[in-house]
Amino acid sequence: MEKDSNDTTSNGPTSVDESVGSETHDNDGTSAAAGESKSRRKIIAIVATVIVVVAIGGGYFWFYSDANHKVAEPAPVSPQIRFAAMQERLEKGKETTLHVEDFEINDDLLLQLKGLAELETVIVDQGKITDDGIANLPSFPKLQQVRLRFSPITDAGMATLAQCKSLWYINLPHAKCTAKGILMLKSIPELRQLRIASPNLGNEVTRDIAEIKSLRGVHLIDIAVNNDGLKALASLPYLESLYLDNSLVTESGWRWLYTNYPQIHVHVNQEHKDYDPKSHKHHD
Repeated sequence: MEKDSNDTTSNGPTSVDESVGSETHDNDGTSAAAGESKSRRKIIAIVATVIVVVAIGGGYFWFYSDANHKVAEPAPVSPQIRFAAMQERLEKGKETTLHVEDFEINDDLLLQLKGLAELETVIVDQGKITDDGIANLPSFPKLQQVRLRFSPITDAGMATLAQCKSLWYINLPHAKCTAKGILMLKSIPELRQLRIASPNLGNEVTRDIAEIKSLRGVHLIDIAVNNDGLKALASLPYLESLYLDNSLVTESGWRWLYTNYPQIHVHVNQEHKDYDPKSHKHHD
């Protein structure tokens, strides 16, 4: 058991104590004990110096060897390999959603998918998909949701989507379609949500959208919807949510909507009007 530094024993003085009073003297009068003590201090000083030098040298070597030691970064994995891994999981039925969000794909990659019996959702947030790239979407019997960002889908692509009879959600924020392409979506029996932007769409598209009676949510981006177009959209029998960004609807138009259709959840440029009966704050 370790002793406290103040402990003493019954055996008498310690060795240090014993050295006191037992000094012998050299011929020149210098005590032998003092000489031994001086030599001991010299040895201790030398040892301490060596330790410091070694420590400094070792630290210097460690610092610079570590600083100069470059760890090789792993090579980036190509989109083809990453997409192939997604494809494998889908083909094995381990996943029902294709979500590409942190690397770019193109038509060729998307066309590799075909006939996936369990695929329900296709979301492409990176890369550019054209009409050709979505040619295989009708081969997915359970496809329910499609979101294609940065993808200039035209009327030809809308005709392809119209063949996907299980779709209920379509989101094409960078489309190039016309009102004719929108009207094609009428053949999808349970289409409930439509979010779209296209430079080829104007107020007239509201009449075609009003023909898709199953719609419950409509979000039109940068389309010149006016007061008459707003009335056409409001005529949808099951409409619950209406978002219009950068429309031409006036204040009188909005007040008309809130008065006659207070049950519809409305966003004007992503916000609520102060007089909206459903106005509330949204979390960031």
